Amino acid sequence: MKHFNILSIFLFTALLFTIQTAKAQYNEQKIFSQNGENDILSFQINEQIGETIIDTELYTILVEVPEGTNVTALTPEITISENATVNPESGTAQDFTQLYVYTVTAENGDAQEWMVTVDILTGITLANPSGFNIYPNPSNGVFTIENLTGFGNLLGLEITDITGKALEHAPVPLPLSLPLQIDISRATEHAPLPLPGIYFIKIKTETNIYTQKLIIH
Repeated sequence: MKHFNILSIFLFTALLFTIQTAKAQYNEQKIFSQNGENDILSFQINEQIGETIIDTELYTILVEVPEGTNVTALTPEITISENATVNPESGTAQDFTQLYVYTVTAENGDAQEWMVTVDILTGITLANPSGFNIYPNPSNGVFTIENLTGFGNLLGLEITDITGKALEHAPVPLPLSLPLQIDISRATEHAPLPLPGIYFIKIKTETNIYTQKLIIH
C-alpha cells in the first residue's frame, strides 16, 4: 500500500507538471500569434488645414489648424493597427495647447507612445503676402531661405524640432543676408546629426516671428 501511495503521488505530480507546461506553451504560442503592431495609421481633426504628417520612425504627428482655432478642446478621429487600443480613445476631446502623447498598445501588449503637435498657422500672408521660401523642401539638411523683403530688420533665425527644442548648431550670422544657405546635414561639435522629421524655421523681426515648416528626409 505504501508503494502504491508513492506511485500515485509521483503520477499526480507528473500529470500536474505536464498540464502546467502545456498551459505555459499555449500562452506563449497565443502571445506569439497576436498582432504586435502599434501604429497610428490616420489622425484627423475637423478644423485642420491640409494633410496630417505622420512620422513612423520618430513616432510624431503634426496637424496644422488656422489662426483663431480653439485648440483646448479638439476631437481627433484616430485609426490604429488591427486589434490595438489607443489611450486616450479616438473621438475624445483633448487640449493641444502643448505637445500631447497618445499611447497605442498592440494586441500582444507592446506599447508605443506617439507625440502629437497641433500647430496654429499664424497669418504670415497677412503680414507679408510673399512670406518666405525654403528650398528644397523636403531637404537633406542643406537648404536656402529667400524672399524676405518687406520683413523689416531681421534680428535672428532659429530652427526647432517638433517638440519646440532648438537645434544647437552654430548660430546664423547677423545681420542676415539673403539668399541664406543653411547646412545642418552634418553633426558638429555642439550638436548631433538631425534626425529625419519635421522642423520649423523661425525668423525674428522687430515686431513679429515668422515660421515655416521644413521636412528633413
